[in-house]
Amino acid sequence: MDGSSPLALNDLVDISLASGAVYPSRVEDVNGDVLRVAAVLGSLDGVRLDDSVELAWLLAGDRLAAPAKVVGMPASQTPSWDVRITGEPRRQNRRGFVRGGGGEPVRLRRPDDAGPPLDGYVIDVGEASVRARVRKCDYELEEQLMVTMQLGPDVVAVDGSVIAVRNIIETGYVDVIVSFGTGEAQGRIIRSYIMKWQLEQRRRLAAKS
Repeated sequence: MDGSSPLALNDLVDISLASGAVYPSRVEDVNGDVLRVAAVLGSLDGVRLDDSVELAWLLAGDRLAAPAKVVGMPASQTPSWDVRITGEPRRQNRRGFVRGGGGEPVRLRRPDDAGPPLDGYVIDVGEASVRARVRKCDYELEEQLMVTMQLGPDVVAVDGSVIAVRNIIETGYVDVIVSFGTGEAQGRIIRSYIMKWQLEQRRRLAAKS
């Protein structure tokens, strides 16, 4: 590492602890190579100075992850950790397709379920899969789901299979990763949306520098 941080103020991150717990968070401050990240209320229990954690974030369509260490636990009204990244970020993409997005509305439904769908939001999406964050669910691996996403002005509806379900401890949220196939028309919509998203991310990065 060169002593600078790859993350900036207000960047969204996921913090993974050695216990396997995962917390969605945000960068509250940057001081050289030390990041102050918000901690979910109640999540400080069992976390100690010098504990190893992992930070994950999105950058230009890639999901990056890097090892880090807790170097401070400031006393303040807002629970937070000071962490220092201790290794080079690595790509965490599950597939070879370009990925992007984040925050777009997504709706999940079992094909045979007449009840209301499960609403959530996209963490990242590609031509072959989407990682959606929902409040709670009881989905199982290989279960078939209907996925509807609002990507800009377009609605993409696909049928897919659950390939991962990851509970985020303490928050009650769940990340559901659904693999799917698309026709050329829907694939073009997703590619176009991600390209526009990437361009916007590059503009924001340029504005910060």
